[in-house]
Amino acid sequence: MRPIPLNILTLYADLDQSVAGSAGDVPATISRRLESGQRRIYAKIREGVISRQVYLGTSGDAKAERLAQAYKDAAERARLRRSTVSTIKRSGVAAPSLEVGRILDALSRAGLFEHGAVLVGTAAYQCYPCVVGCNLPNASLMTRDVDLAIARVAVPRLLAGGKALEDVLKEADPSFAAVMQGVAAPKRFRNRQGFEFDVLTTPGRKSDALKIKGLGCFATPLPFMDYLIGEAMDVTALFGRGVRLRVPNPLRYAIHKAIIAGRRIAQSQKKPKDIAQAHAIVAAYRASDPDALDDAFASARRRGPLWRAAVKELAGKE
Repeated sequence: MRPIPLNILTLYADLDQSVAGSAGDVPATISRRLESGQRRIYAKIREGVISRQVYLGTSGDAKAERLAQAYKDAAERARLRRSTVSTIKRSGVAAPSLEVGRILDALSRAGLFEHGAVLVGTAAYQCYPCVVGCNLPNASLMTRDVDLAIARVAVPRLLAGGKALEDVLKEADPSFAAVMQGVAAPKRFRNRQGFEFDVLTTPGRKSDALKIKGLGCFATPLPFMDYLIGEAMDVTALFGRGVRLRVPNPLRYAIHKAIIAGRRIAQSQKKPKDIAQAHAIVAAYRASDPDALDDAFASARRRGPLWRAAVKELAGKE
């Protein structure tokens, strides 16, 4: 694997810090129009594929002028972050596709990651190169789905600014619609091109889907999901001006992938991808942080035979 140059990793660290500190920023384009004898100030705010216009007040009004300047300052900071994202991507670092990026941006704006949601699956793997310091194999592969995991303990407080999850997804692509499958609320959403979005959760006493009232949907419980998202971390996805989100700890992601691959049937098309992603992350840590790798393996081995088998697969030894 090819290490990412130090100057690019430094750029990413600066971007990550800037995005983390920009939670209150709302970039907008300011316009002034003469209406009914007054020059009125408007802010045009873009949210995904949707734009809205906000009236700020009349020219010369102190409050309106302050608001206009704040929007303009936020727009300039956003421009600088977009430039940094472009520079990092031009160096060869993988990034989400336009389709995935718009979805992540919509989820982030809705505050889902702040309230406990975690991005999992290949879309999360695409966010790891600058975290592990290497250009991971297959990180640039297109994915046709996005998986969002929500721990059961986070469900009661999970909201999206009063919006249903379907409405949040429509900000990324208006063609997203719920796939009902005979239940009162959806667990899956799909757009016109067949791109799918699934909601997952940690195991419970029952195998039934878990209702997430604040989002107007259900979540499918999956085994080992509690381990996968147990040490989730904040990262910045390389899309637009940078998207703040949460993903699993990379080593937990790798071990989880090895476990899931071991449970798949031999003919499964997903099994080779699972194994390849897991080994790529392990190789990156073996080169850059072997102590963290050893600690993760030791912790997993203590969980039982299934986990020891997964570690053996990844480590190539007992």
